[in-house]
Amino acid sequence: MVHLRYERLAASDARSVEQRLHNEAAPLALFGGGHVGKALVTLLGTLPFDVTWIDSRDEIFPDRVPDNVTCEHSDPVHAAVADLAPHSRVLVMSFSHAEDLDIVAACLKRLRERGDLRYVGLIGSKTKWATFRHRLEERGFRKQELAQVTCPIGIPGIAGKQPEVIAVAVAAQLLQAPFPEPRRLYTLSSTSRSGAEQARLSSAQSARGGEQVLRGHETWKATSSTGPTCCCAGCT
Repeated sequence: MVHLRYERLAASDARSVEQRLHNEAAPLALFGGGHVGKALVTLLGTLPFDVTWIDSRDEIFPDRVPDNVTCEHSDPVHAAVADLAPHSRVLVMSFSHAEDLDIVAACLKRLRERGDLRYVGLIGSKTKWATFRHRLEERGFRKQELAQVTCPIGIPGIAGKQPEVIAVAVAAQLLQAPFPEPRRLYTLSSTSRSGAEQARLSSAQSARGGEQVLRGHETWKATSSTGPTCCCAGCT
């Protein structure tokens, strides 16, 4: 399945688009608009992630979010898992244990079928995960599959329970997973170049083993090289 997102661009956007393509953001799905979710969105807005913020309650989202955050209402909330971008990192911290369980089950099903989620993290304590693990086994998931879920989440050694502290610990853990390779830029047409400019481009191509680079503002495209509130790590 191919996921496409369209955006209207002008010639004046070429420089910013080139920068965005070179600094590829990692897709991240955040399920839950509670206190920790809000703190995470604020922090993730400063980090190289393309965030989809998902909740079954449409009214939960604030009026303004960072530029790299898209809000999505999904009811049932776990239905959104099937449409996540490939290689997404997934954080699960909805307002109820029932929703959390369904989201994790949907993630495990996708991992079984496609194997294309880079990280699945569930907020909660070891006690909560023990309960979830038993229920997921009853749904037919094997121990090897359950090992793909991280719970509790966040790097060890940070003991604070404030939403902002948890957000820092979780963001640090997310940054430990490998990021996508930068995209390469290719030109489609050379009709707008002068003869001298074309000669310089040919020279650059030879020096770089034939790789084309973006010059000027001609048409171009990019291709790739390759129930209860549960809002803290100590919840049960």
